Amino acid sequence: MPVRRNYLKSVSGQSRAATNRGLDLDAVVGFYAKLSPGRLPRPAERAGSIGVPLLGLFGGDDPSIPADDITQFAMALRQAGVRHQLITYPNAPHSFFDISFDEHQQACGDAWHRVLDFLEHLPVSPR
Repeated sequence: MPVRRNYLKSVSGQSRAATNRGLDLDAVVGFYAKLSPGRLPRPAERAGSIGVPLLGLFGGDDPSIPADDITQFAMALRQAGVRHQLITYPNAPHSFFDISFDEHQQACGDAWHRVLDFLEHLPVSPR
């Protein structure tokens, strides 16, 4: 029987995706997802409902995602027992992986390899 691998690359809205509400996901990969979404509950507040491994990739020069938000999210994920990796690329802006790829090739290359490695090492999902 083939093993399904469902994951979501979330450029924004990681908060909603990470809670895995009816999406039947095996993992979430979030690129520069805002962690202070305003009127929605913050992802740190929803950490307990994240039922899948999570990889978050952030630009260190992204004013819309403060380092404190990433730290709080990491602490909440750790407390909730969620398998996670949160990576911040110094000097990389928001949308470094797509809009400004040419200027941030090293960060993009590392991010892509991390995504592949993360997905390769997901637990087997026998659905």
